[in-house]
Amino acid sequence: MIKEIKLKSIYINDKKKDGSPYIDKNGNPFKMAVIESDSGSKASMFCGKFQANDLKTIQIWKAGDTVRVNLEKSGEYINFSLPSKTDELLERVEKLEKAVFTIKTPQNIETTPTPEKELTVDDIPF
Repeated sequence: MIKEIKLKSIYINDKKKDGSPYIDKNGNPFKMAVIESDSGSKASMFCGKFQANDLKTIQIWKAGDTVRVNLEKSGEYINFSLPSKTDELLERVEKLEKAVFTIKTPQNIETTPTPEKELTVDDIPF
């Protein structure tokens, strides 16, 4: 799910708290990006060789910026990723579908029309 988050802080580390480097299960080094929102919630992102372009984008972020990210809860942690073009298109389609299928009445109350009765063979006059 894409969310807009105002950044309180952002950290990009290649070492753990004990000073040892982050290493994946294949022995490759990676970086960990951690963002904190104004509300205090934190989310992290694994930045390996396949996320190099995402890392370039994240490195220009600074505290106070409002950014769009995908958030996903994984156990006790929250992970984030940058929205893909597909994610952005799905969000646009959902907004358009809601606008198309929601009718505003004169009192500006949103209502969703009930689907018409499905046609059967008996409904056809010939």
